[in-house]
Amino acid sequence: MVMNSREIPTKMANLERVVNRAMLVVLGAQAVLSSLSSVLYVSNEWRFRSSWYLYPGGSYIHEGVAARLVANWFKFFILYSNLMPISLYATMEICNYFQAYFVKNDLQMYDEEQAFGEITEEPGFSDVEGVRRWRELGNQNRALVDAFLEILAVAHTVMVTTDKKGCQCFEAESPDEGALVDGAQQMGWQYCSRTADSLTVEVNGQQQTYQILA
Repeated sequence: MVMNSREIPTKMANLERVVNRAMLVVLGAQAVLSSLSSVLYVSNEWRFRSSWYLYPGGSYIHEGVAARLVANWFKFFILYSNLMPISLYATMEICNYFQAYFVKNDLQMYDEEQAFGEITEEPGFSDVEGVRRWRELGNQNRALVDAFLEILAVAHTVMVTTDKKGCQCFEAESPDEGALVDGAQQMGWQYCSRTADSLTVEVNGQQQTYQILA
């Protein structure tokens, strides 16, 4: 199963990808500047050997050109280190924190009337009948509930297995993911199987197959 499974893509925001590419560009520019500065320094160093304030007491050490190029490259790379915007990552994390705070406290994203079920000691969703009654109040409610359950039934990485008794079991990366798939199954959207590029669910006795795009 491990050999046939696809590599899980890294979850990274577009902003983080842009920042990482920008950091690589800055790092490349810093390396080019360091190389150019090292070459110019070594090629013009002979002009300043007589300056007593640069080489007091004639302290100039004769080294090979390659060694001087490498040593000066590191010297200039450190001097140009201010080009790297290290604080950019910290600033981005602070912005993400406050954006998440505003989303969490946005009352327009909360609907008190559509809260179903409550936390109990019993496993599973506690208000299946309440959702079904609300679903039958109109076509709009029916479409909303079906779209929501469809997402729960297909947007996950749960694997279907069979235990020794022949019962179907879910193997999930997290308990939350398994609970959501199990809740969708209680509402009539039963997750059946998965392949490398497709996923099958059963709704009202009919099987539907979805192509996995990502």
